[in-house]
Amino acid sequence: MTVQDYLEKSYPLYRKMARLSACAIPLFNSEGAAPGVLIPPEFTNGVTEIIALPGIPSEYQAIFLEHVISRISQLGLSGVFHQAGFIFLNLGESRFTELVYELKDDYPDIWIKTHPRMRMIAGKRQYEVELHLTSFIDSSSILPQMHELYLKLCDHV
Repeated sequence: MTVQDYLEKSYPLYRKMARLSACAIPLFNSEGAAPGVLIPPEFTNGVTEIIALPGIPSEYQAIFLEHVISRISQLGLSGVFHQAGFIFLNLGESRFTELVYELKDDYPDIWIKTHPRMRMIAGKRQYEVELHLTSFIDSSSILPQMHELYLKLCDHV
């Protein structure tokens, strides 16, 4: 019996854990054994890169520093980040669902995210929705667009 046969027979799950998709690019892990994984844009939507990192902090930090930061630099991202958050009290998320789907195509540079919550106050359920509007676009028009979108959402409720 060869060493490979022994390992495959004794540890079949290791083989499964060692497999990567044919389109995946392994990212060397200087702190451990599990590599990071990069899925290039040609295998996603043509624009987005997917990077998966192992869960151990020292390992994902090392891969992030050694591989991810340089990828971000290559993409020429500006580092601009705009976010506005709002809390709507006594509302359920369903009040926003249809409108969010209608508006998202009108504002392609703004990500609309809802976070519904329920909590007990004095023995009564209180519902709220925290809403975030986020954009990574470096443009003077993005803040007025976020404000306009916020007003449309407020008018709806």
